[in-house]
Amino acid sequence: MLSLLIKGWASTCLFIAFAISFISLIGKDFPSTLLFLKSLKKDKSLIFLVMIPLILPIVVVFLTSALKGNLSFRIFDGPSRYIFALIILIYLVKNKIQIQEKFIFGILLMPIVTLLLIDFTEKKEWSVEIQRLTVYFIDPIVFGSICLTFSSLALVTFFSRNKSITVTILSLIGFVCGSYLSILSGSRTGWLAFPFIIFIILRYEINLNSLKSFLLTGIITVSLSFSLFNLSGTVNNRISSMISDINDYQWNDVNKNTSGGERISFIRMGWYYMTLRPLTGWNGLDYLVHKDDLAVAKYASLDTRLGVKGGGFHNEFINNGVKYGFFGLLFSLFLVILPAIFFIKKLSNNQKNISAILGLALSIMYFFSSLTYQVLDFKFTISLYSILLITLVASSLQNETTSSFFVSKT
Repeated sequence: MLSLLIKGWASTCLFIAFAISFISLIGKDFPSTLLFLKSLKKDKSLIFLVMIPLILPIVVVFLTSALKGNLSFRIFDGPSRYIFALIILIYLVKNKIQIQEKFIFGILLMPIVTLLLIDFTEKKEWSVEIQRLTVYFIDPIVFGSICLTFSSLALVTFFSRNKSITVTILSLIGFVCGSYLSILSGSRTGWLAFPFIIFIILRYEINLNSLKSFLLTGIITVSLSFSLFNLSGTVNNRISSMISDINDYQWNDVNKNTSGGERISFIRMGWYYMTLRPLTGWNGLDYLVHKDDLAVAKYASLDTRLGVKGGGFHNEFINNGVKYGFFGLLFSLFLVILPAIFFIKKLSNNQKNISAILGLALSIMYFFSSLTYQVLDFKFTISLYSILLITLVASSLQNETTSSFFVSKT
């Protein structure tokens, strides 16, 4: 609930939960832990669709770094958090911990508490220099993306069936607060996911068939886009500039340094650098030795070519592809796609599984956010995504649909 206000809050929660889970699993319950893991393998559990992508990052980072002779403890700080999350997930599933009620309550309160308290937080660096809302330790792009993610989760919860009046009110307020914070941040990261969030709501919450959901999604998306474009100056400006940047982009001539144009160039540059070292990547090495290669210099200005060193490639998949080669690109895709497949499979068996619906929405939000920024390139965001993911996975396996938190009281 305080992850967007207090630096290190998400990571602290992850570390504490990991310590508790690890001690429990290897203590007196260790024999039962081994039996539990063997039962997962025997039953070919769907949970491997989540366990595999949580393991891959640290494996890829280790192998690519070892091949370059560039091993150090520092490079494992980020990917090790996925392993911590994996241990917590095993603990939650093995012990059938009931967490859905409190967890979703926290999801709904996150944007509300953030909006109420953000004016009392420290402001410096980017949050002072430009008129884009954020806090001192989070990039405005990441801040806006996270707020939009919580907004979408609140919206999905609002349309869940058999919910209490408390959940209805909190989810509506959470959606409004999260959307408002995202707009004030000036971030466009994740906006493209909203048509898919609407489709999820229509298909799994309102229970329309796929064709009706698709057609109605199109109508709602166009209507909402038109309304926001005309009612919000920020949305109007950001969409207009994005369309203009894309239309003006030159594929074979040097481009001006525009937000949208640079993002296209970043992706092209990143793909080129990745192809130069497809197996080991450039982490720990300087890919800027190739910044003047004709393959990138023909369309990217010098400022754009130098800008990626400090700001990254503004694409999670390309960013990790450059750092760790093809396998870095692969594990980045797996981190959001395989969990999405897990949640879809859970929903194919039971469409009333609210945690699976929220999990699918989470995966979709992070996939589309990853297309325009390296949203999982920071220790804080890795911790937050890991906590959200494993909790929704564990809850969806238990399918806590009878929780009093969701049952309206009569």
